[in-house]
Amino acid sequence: GKLELKDTYKYYDSEGNLIMEVLRFVDGNGKKTFRQRRPDENGGWNWSTSGVKKPLYRLPQVLAAKSEGRPIYVVEGEKDVHTLEKLGKTATTNPGGAGGEGQNKWMPHHTEALSGANIIIITDNDEPGYIHARAVYNELTNAGCNVKVFKPGKHKDVSDLIGAGED
Repeated sequence: GKLELKDTYKYYDSEGNLIMEVLRFVDGNGKKTFRQRRPDENGGWNWSTSGVKKPLYRLPQVLAAKSEGRPIYVVEGEKDVHTLEKLGKTATTNPGGAGGEGQNKWMPHHTEALSGANIIIITDNDEPGYIHARAVYNELTNAGCNVKVFKPGKHKDVSDLIGAGED
């Protein structure tokens, strides 16, 4: 069916240069699909992001929060980052979310960017979410972060939790 573009999430490096975008599409049945692209040299887009050192979402804001000792929320997906930003929090995610077992969407340079920070991981309420959160927890703890992990109660993710009027 036809895909409708719902959101464009821009990923910047620590200097504030646009590195890539994640586009969220929804089809006629409401099923989500994500596509990634990066700017090319001609002002257009290259739809392959293989070989790109994909930064954390909101990296410049994350580094600012880290330098000020403010907590950084690590969530699964850009929508959840936006939900927390509306509440005045600093949040991030890795491109591609949890992925499946062994997909390793969380990269060593993501850990490095957060090393030593105060981190609050909010998992998605599903098996891939728990596996992902556990892996990220271990990486960040080893990198000297102070890490807490929360599950969103009976809700599927933090956006669902906040939307349900619970805090």
